[in-house]
Amino acid sequence: MVFVVVATRFLLGAVFAISAVEKIRDRRAVRRFVIATVGPDRAIGPSIVGVILGEAAAAALLFSPAAWRWDVPAGFALALVLLGAFSAVLIRALRRDVRVPCGCFGASSGPPNAGHLLRNGVLAAAAAIGLIGSAGGATAPLSPSSVAVGLLGTAAAFVVVRLDEFRTLFVKRIQGYE
Repeated sequence: MVFVVVATRFLLGAVFAISAVEKIRDRRAVRRFVIATVGPDRAIGPSIVGVILGEAAAAALLFSPAAWRWDVPAGFALALVLLGAFSAVLIRALRRDVRVPCGCFGASSGPPNAGHLLRNGVLAAAAAIGLIGSAGGATAPLSPSSVAVGLLGTAAAFVVVRLDEFRTLFVKRIQGYE
């Protein structure tokens, strides 16, 4: 279980770090999506800043050596809360048939689809497993094995972040679209 917790820390930490950075780089894309999903509102700017800060905080807590030493599962708990909120927004966007890309991982993200909800569900499951494992005292000393598992989790994060591109590249080619 120790290595599963390490892998989920790195998976989720990298996903939230990349997501926060991409939202900072292209706040306009996120703003367009939020306006298309919930409508124009004065609170959109502060809400986007709050999301970015929440994602950055989750990444910091997940990567924090102090959290590892003290078995603090706060990063996993925050990840679960954020993923739940993001899923609720995605469900609303799907119900409203919003075609504006969400900007979740930069400008290359496609419009909301069921795959995004599935992605969030898988990430939420990883966060739940990490939360249970870290609350149970599963800590890993710095060792070649834990570093390797951490790198594996980070590699998985990059795959998760670019799922839309992989789907476009492989699925459409297989189906005969180009």
